[in-house]
Amino acid sequence: MSASYTIKDLENLSGIKAHTIRIWEKRYGLLVPQRTDTNIRRYSDDDLKKIINISLLVNRGFKISKIAALSEEELYHHALKVNSKPEDTNDRIEKLIFYMLSLDVNSLELEVESLIQEAGVEKAIYQYIFPLMEKIGTLWQANSIVPAQEHFVFNFLRQKLIIETDKLPKTDGNEQLSGLFFLPEGENHEFSLLFYNYLARKNGHHTLYLGQSVPLSDILTIAESFHFDYYFTAIITSSPKDDFEQFLSDFSSKVSASMLYVTGKEAQNYKRKHPRNTRIVSQPEKFAVEIKSLDTKKK
Repeated sequence: MSASYTIKDLENLSGIKAHTIRIWEKRYGLLVPQRTDTNIRRYSDDDLKKIINISLLVNRGFKISKIAALSEEELYHHALKVNSKPEDTNDRIEKLIFYMLSLDVNSLELEVESLIQEAGVEKAIYQYIFPLMEKIGTLWQANSIVPAQEHFVFNFLRQKLIIETDKLPKTDGNEQLSGLFFLPEGENHEFSLLFYNYLARKNGHHTLYLGQSVPLSDILTIAESFHFDYYFTAIITSSPKDDFEQFLSDFSSKVSASMLYVTGKEAQNYKRKHPRNTRIVSQPEKFAVEIKSLDTKKK
């Protein structure tokens, strides 16, 4: 089944303003949308691909009058040539968005692998993947993408990060710091947690990764029998501040001998005083510095 997009969807996905798209339609006939019974424009997958290719060329200095004179095949080949040249960050993110929309796993894999080869895992995620996820969140809120497209890219990136983590050297001995990584019950957005686990593993820590939606009672049961130097969690889903505060209080009172690191929007928006053994992590770079200081303290 062919997808159907509004002009606002095209604006969100291509970066070209809706009024500009209307002008180009009228002046150059670049797109010929279908119309609903109430005269609302509806665009196809092919229309979306075309406007993204046009956006790519315009951003590289091509004049719209020249682009309008190109055939469909010429437009496609010009976009391919531009894609083969050095790109800025926004260009790379737009390509990832395009592959997500097309459900093009082969191109997505090649592009992500290229980013990792060029920049390394950490920089690729800081510079490209986290901004990509922010844009996907914006597109999701605007109903410009369907759940299948979001799940496709997130599951692909999740698998890729797990593979990169498995490539890291295994920890050896009891001298290394240990951390337990989990998402609280009801939390399922685990990419950031996987990345923090990667950073810890890269720093030589022994980590236990429990993943999504782990009841606090299970964590407390584990804490009674096993010692971890720190615990790490991410809270992204919105909840009443009192619930978040209760979670911090319950955890810190039961696991007072270890540090709890918390990241995610919910944590970063929390402005009240938190327990002494709790640290709010706003950026991965700060956590990387923090865990190095923990190493120094243990030694």
